[in-house]
Amino acid sequence: MRPTAYPIAILLATLCACTTVDRLNAPALSGAPASSALALLRVEASARNLRGYLSQQVVMGGTLQRIDDGQYVETKAAAGYLVFSDLAPGAYRLVTLRTTATDDAGSLAHLYRVPLDSTRAYDLELRAGEPCFLGVIAVLDVLTGPERGVSFEVRDRARGEAQGWQWFARVYSASPWAAASRAPSATCTRR
Repeated sequence: MRPTAYPIAILLATLCACTTVDRLNAPALSGAPASSALALLRVEASARNLRGYLSQQVVMGGTLQRIDDGQYVETKAAAGYLVFSDLAPGAYRLVTLRTTATDDAGSLAHLYRVPLDSTRAYDLELRAGEPCFLGVIAVLDVLTGPERGVSFEVRDRARGEAQGWQWFARVYSASPWAAASRAPSATCTRR
């Protein structure tokens, strides 16, 4: 093997390993495209500590709430993505995100509630058979100073959606939802 081939082989092995880990950690999909809906979102969570250092948090899961009857749907995360499957068609709202922060003292679980004044940005209308990308949601937890608190922000949706469906197709390639994710819904709407 030529010397330049080694870095390429290592890169390919790493990419395959990451996809395998994502498949093992990803929640199982349930429901069929003919009768249910699917929602995907990416979460980027970070915290600014007392010294001003920014650290990434591991996304553990999240919750959607059905707007008409108040039922909750929870899921766990894989690689920062939340996949909600087997959703009855209708209106939903993102209500919570769960993360874990690790530092020298250990790990600490966080439950972030989406602020009520900004929940409309995280509402969506789902239809049977249509996968929907909610967005890339950034959560910043500032632990010190006058900015102390938690902020939520929806980031570059177009780029995030393309990357999200590519990740989904790799991880769930054997699922009936994989084909549907190649042509995500143009009718998936925010309320």
